[in-house]
Formats: sequence, structure tokens, C-alpha cells
Amino acid sequence: MKSLLKNISRFICLLFCCAISAQASPAIIPQKSLAAFSQIADQMLRYSTVIWLNNSPSNYLHTYFGTTVGINDPTGWGLTNVPYRGITNQIPTFGITNIPVYVNGTFVYTPAINRILQLAANICEATTNAPNPSPAFFPSVYRPIFERDDAGNIFIVGYQQISNVTGVNDTAFSRPHDIEALTNYTTANTPMVDGSGNYLNVYNVPWIIGARKGFPNFNNFAEQNIVSINRRVQLSRLTNSPVVTITGTNQLYMFGSYASLGVNLWNSYVSNYVGNVFGQVYVSLAMAVTNDVGLNQQLPFFETNSPIAVANWPGSGAALALAGTPNPSSIWLNYWTPQFLTNVVYRTATALPETIGSSGISLPGFLATNAFAFSGVTQVFETNNYNLSVPHFGETVTNHLQVFLISTNDEGAFQVIDYVQLGDRYNRDLNAEIFTDANGTAGVWNTNNGVQNQIYLSRGAATIPAVDGLWNADPQAITLGITVAEQQADF
Repeated sequence: MKSLLKNISRFICLLFCCAISAQASPAIIPQKSLAAFSQIADQMLRYSTVIWLNNSPSNYLHTYFGTTVGINDPTGWGLTNVPYRGITNQIPTFGITNIPVYVNGTFVYTPAINRILQLAANICEATTNAPNPSPAFFPSVYRPIFERDDAGNIFIVGYQQISNVTGVNDTAFSRPHDIEALTNYTTANTPMVDGSGNYLNVYNVPWIIGARKGFPNFNNFAEQNIVSINRRVQLSRLTNSPVVTITGTNQLYMFGSYASLGVNLWNSYVSNYVGNVFGQVYVSLAMAVTNDVGLNQQLPFFETNSPIAVANWPGSGAALALAGTPNPSSIWLNYWTPQFLTNVVYRTATALPETIGSSGISLPGFLATNAFAFSGVTQVFETNNYNLSVPHFGETVTNHLQVFLISTNDEGAFQVIDYVQLGDRYNRDLNAEIFTDANGTAGVWNTNNGVQNQIYLSRGAATIPAVDGLWNADPQAITLGITVAEQQADF
């Protein structure tokens, strides 16, 4: 780290020496130009990757190339036969024209790489100081350019400087792509562009925006996904016998699912931002519920696009500088609570026609309870399913976020002041979240004894763990009341 900092300091000193002598040397590269950013970033990347490779060849290759093939020398200096863009049969370091992003099926663009690129942009920004709203007052913005090789590996091969945009509908703000979808995109070894010739945006690979003070920007995004699973157990008995004789045990799973999503933008500076700010917030959420017996239920897709228009964005105020509460007007906030499943029942692959009616659902699958009447469902419980074990339910969640802010300079042109593109995909093991096997065999969500324990609980047993002690009266058996004793008497 000391060596890297020393080298970075050399870059900074060199840069400022060039800036001081700019009048005497007209050939000096303008410090906020794409050429200056590219030159500084390239040198810093090459220097840093040599150090990382030398420190640990195997970790380096695994991190940035998803492989350990080609390690012939533990020191890293004899590495050969790493067949990736521009580094075949030589030490596999890289610069700004061949930054690995997606290699060997692995996303390999790291925060360490992004920090170096951000530092290069910040060095360029530090060489200028201009009043608002002159064009030089705004941050420099660099968008990555992507290419793929013949094997479907994807690299950054350079950057495009975004100076001005036409407004919130500018093609620079086209919806980003998931990196996995680009492995066969267009022609190999040529910049990736859309049908109109515009470079692509890619989720989780940021634009590089030079640090400038005084601008409102993206602050955070939060998402909470809530799934409810309710199991109803039905017992049937002979009604003409003085002795209670159980003749059947059936179960029914009911599902609910909704999400809470929120985005806030913030002017964290004390003073107001003078000028008009426009932009958009795009959020999407896709979910699917699965299990180990064939369920793969895609839930309704949610997406929203919220416009932003703020004049003279209020600052956080002096109170914040004194560890107080920020001015509420300095925060732009929006949130959404989409519903995905509401009162639906799970039907197994062997569900009888009378339990699904004319709904036409694919089995296994979900059927909304409000569809029972017009679908001709005459039987709520599946009476032909003798397996009382809990299917292994899971959930796959994919969310996307794109946020951008623009403002006008004193020439009337729009310039970008912030841009964010984030994507995530994760899996939830719903059984692991609800099961109570840690409590021994007593829990109502126990893998093998859950239904039996639920019956014990309905009989008033006191041995059920507290975490599972929430008992609800069944809506179809409340003729005498809703307490445990009243339900027992009704039965």
C-alpha cells in the first residue's frame, strides 16, 4: 500500500507540474479531458495490477479472470498462456483498454478497480475551479465502453466522455443491461452498441463521475421483501359415532408476498444548490417462488419510473454541520409497496379438478381464493394428497435501479451531476427461514413432525415452543367461537 500511495503521489505531482507549466507547453493534455483521465487511469491500473499479481498470482487470476490456469511460476513473473484480451502469453496485467468485467462466467469488476478509476477522475477535477453554473463547474463524466471476445468474456475497452445531454430522454440514459445477457451480444471484438449506435449501459458497472462539491446526489436504495406462509390443517371425523374417530388429515398452504422499496436523493451540503435539477428514478422487481417438486411460479413484474424536478434544491442547513437533523426539504424521497401474492393457495401436481375448477392454472401452482367462486372450485382442501411433509419452498428475487440527475449550465446545456445503475439477484430458502428444527422436534414448522405438532397445539398442548405459539382460529370452523376451547367443542 505504501508503494501504491507513493506512486499515486508521483502522478499527482506530475499532474500539477503539468498544470503549472501549461502556458509554456501548449501540447499539455487538458486536465478535465478524456485523454487526461485515460492516461492517468491507465498508468495507475497497470502499476496496481502488477503489484496485485506479484503479491498473489493465484488470488489475482481467480479475482480478475475467474481461473487459476497458467500458473507456472509462484512469483507470478513466469505466467503464460492466459488467453484473454491483449495478454496472451505475457504477464496478465491490464490497463484502461482491457479491464475485465465478466470472465469465465464470473462478474470480476471489483471495487478496487473502481476506486482507481474514481481517483483518476478526482485528480483531473482537482485541477479546475470554476463558478456555478459555468460548464467547468460541473463534474466530468466518463461512461465505460464494452466489448466481448470470441469466448463471451466481456471487457471495458475505454471510456466515452459525456459532456452535454439533451435532457432526461437522452439516449445516454438508455436502460442498462444485465452483464450475463451480453456474452453473445453483436459482433465479438467490437464496441457494444444498440440498434441506434449508442454505447450500452450495464448494471453494476458505474459511470465514473469526478468529485465536485455542492451537488445533490443519490443517497441510498432500500428493498425489503416479505413472504407469509400460512398452513391450515383439516381433520375429518365420523359424525354419527359417540367416539371421536379421525378419518382424514388434510393440509393447505396459503401464501402472501409484498415488497417495500425506497429511494432517496439528498443535498448533503449546507447551502442550497442554485439551479434546476431534473432526472428520473427507475426501479424494477421480479420474483419467482419455487420448490423441490416442480413449482416455478413467476410473480407479477413490478416496475416504475419516477420523474425528478427540483428548483434550487434546499441544502441540509447549518444544523447538520453541528451534528443536528438535516433539513427535511434537502431529501427527495419516494417509496413503493407492490403486492405480488394476496390470499393464494398452493396446489400440488396431483390436485383434483374440483380443487382448481376452470382456472386453468399450471400444476403445481397458485390459485387466488377470490377465483374460487367463478372458477367453480368446490373443494378447498386436497383430499387425495397423503404426503404431509413440507415442500422445500424458495424464492428468487431480481431488482434493478437506475437513477440520474442533470442540471443546466450558463450556456443552457444540460450536464450530468449524478448517475447510478445497480442490479442484484438473490435466492431465499423460505424453509430455512421458517423451520424450527433447532427446537428439537416440537415446532409446528418442524421438517417431519410439523403437522402433528400443529394438531397438538390445537388441542391445547403446552409443549410447543414459544416461537410457534401463535394460534389462529380457522375461518371455516368458528360457529361456537374463536378460542382453542371453543374450536375444540365445535369439532
